[in-house]
Amino acid sequence: GSYAWPEFRKLFGVELPQYEQELKELEEKRQQQQDGKDDKDESPNETEGEKRVKRKVAFLIAYIGSNYIGFQINEAQRTLQAEFELAAYKARFITAQNFGYPFKYSWSISGRTDKGVHACAQVCSAKIEMSLEQEKDLDLVVEALNQELPDDIRILDVKRVNRSFCAHTARDRVRYQYMIPSFVLSDVSTTRDLFIKAGCTKNERDAGDPISPEEMKVLQPQMAPYRVTPEKLNLLKEVLRSYEGTHSFHNFSKGVKNDEARADRFIVS
Repeated sequence: GSYAWPEFRKLFGVELPQYEQELKELEEKRQQQQDGKDDKDESPNETEGEKRVKRKVAFLIAYIGSNYIGFQINEAQRTLQAEFELAAYKARFITAQNFGYPFKYSWSISGRTDKGVHACAQVCSAKIEMSLEQEKDLDLVVEALNQELPDDIRILDVKRVNRSFCAHTARDRVRYQYMIPSFVLSDVSTTRDLFIKAGCTKNERDAGDPISPEEMKVLQPQMAPYRVTPEKLNLLKEVLRSYEGTHSFHNFSKGVKNDEARADRFIVS
């Protein structure tokens, strides 16, 4: 769903009185044009004395996906795309008549993600409206979007692209790079006491009950200083080498049997 729709806003407790007023004004203007009383053709986001231009740009975005069902807009579900679109509308990069219609502002993303997935750097693109000042300094676009986005979504960079650019089709391959905190490679004895204090034990906590933000605030300062030793890092590399070569990944593929060739993957390091 999109926050452009009243039912979706009600579902997540979002109010957009300005948007509702803009829709009303657009309907009145449409009626006037039909009656032949209004022949003006200007951007709804333009105010007196301000000129806005439409430009195709690419965004480098990072996010913590714990609170989202995935990236792509999904009916009655909170998604990263819906949050980005809402922020872009609030920052006046998307007009009221385009809000809720991604195809109208040429939206594309390099790849979709599933529920709870995080990303350090992902590319998406859109045609947005911006002021002349923002056109000259795209850091102002980054700043304006980040002011409207929730804390778990950040725009890292914005670049001008040509009109035919599509974040999805422009990619030549998909490369996944995974990051893990150093402390996960520490000795069990180093972290056991900390997790016991947080109630993270087999007897006291269900597997589906993650550590709360409050608990993480207590744990992080104590775990962050740890740095993996060269010996530990070499041990990890040795374990990972067992994945190199051709192996069947049928357990990770829906509807694929273990003896099918398409279940095989060749892993390099």
